[in-house]
Amino acid sequence: LALALRPWRARRRPRLPAHPCPRPRHADGRARLPLTCRSNAIGDSGAAGIGGAVRTHAAVEILNLEDNGIGDAGASALGADLCTNSSLVVLDLSANHIGDAGAVSLARAIASGTSFLEVLVLAHNMVSDKGVEALANALLETPALSELDLRANRVFDDGMRALSRVLHLSPTLTHLNLSENGVTDEGAITLARALKAQGRLSVVGSMRNLFGDPTADPTPNVTHNYGSWAGADGLRRAESR
Repeated sequence: LALALRPWRARRRPRLPAHPCPRPRHADGRARLPLTCRSNAIGDSGAAGIGGAVRTHAAVEILNLEDNGIGDAGASALGADLCTNSSLVVLDLSANHIGDAGAVSLARAIASGTSFLEVLVLAHNMVSDKGVEALANALLETPALSELDLRANRVFDDGMRALSRVLHLSPTLTHLNLSENGVTDEGAITLARALKAQGRLSVVGSMRNLFGDPTADPTPNVTHNYGSWAGADGLRRAESR
């Protein structure tokens, strides 16, 4: 786990790539079938309608609903659909308005045992520690989730502790992104120790949080340092701060 810090710079919201997750393929090399509906302001009702349609059309395996004004109600409807959809493997809900209630509903679906979702992207939403705790608990029950993207939410040290408690017990998770949240030194050290025990988590995405500046105003919108985690050297650096 390596931690490299660079000087503070004013935060700019990064432009999300068209495909924030690599498109998964079947074991035989066939690409999975995507359905993309980005930046269309479909809202909660549209999300519910698309979720229902995808549930009844098992051919769709990747669903991208980025930047559509979806809130907790839409996320909850999608969560309910996931409980009866064993085909969807990638769900991108980045840049919406999903908070803890929506995250809790998605966590229930992930832990249901009937969803085989492999990638969940919730970057640039409003999920706080309560929602992260629900997602962390779901990691113990999921049969498939390997990538969880929580960039630019409202995750603080309590959420980091919740994740740290379960990382070494998660049977599937290999990629976790917590960039641009409100994590302080304490949370970073807690995660570093958990990653050392876990050993299998190959990537924890580049981090722009509050660690390294004890005088920082602890809000998710303030960024003070940059870092990336990968390997035991970073654990020693984080613990020595």
